[in-house]
Amino acid sequence: MISSSEYSVIVSSIAEAEDASVSAGGRVTAMRNTIATSSLTATDIERTNLDRGLEKLGQTITREYVQAQTVLSLIEALQVHIVHHYGDVNTFLSDNSILVPQTFATLSATAGYEINAGNIE
Repeated sequence: MISSSEYSVIVSSIAEAEDASVSAGGRVTAMRNTIATSSLTATDIERTNLDRGLEKLGQTITREYVQAQTVLSLIEALQVHIVHHYGDVNTFLSDNSILVPQTFATLSATAGYEINAGNIE
């Protein structure tokens, strides 16, 4: 069985990874904006290639990392484990004084496991 401290580490790691992927997507957007306002003209092949590359990178980050089905499946498996061994997820969190990051709570809800506000940082 996963202990409460192990659960906390897993939950924090998932939230940090999700936040990092969202941040990376924002950075790609910032790079695209920089290129759009650079001295390169809209017809420069270098600008076109840079923009296309960044667009593909942004799409990959969003598709593969931001609320990706694999992340949601991992969260579902984690919450199923808690339900199976401890009962209700919110009771487990409260009984063990665990506060989860908002990012994880949002993902958990998307995966079908709503977390009460009192169990969120």
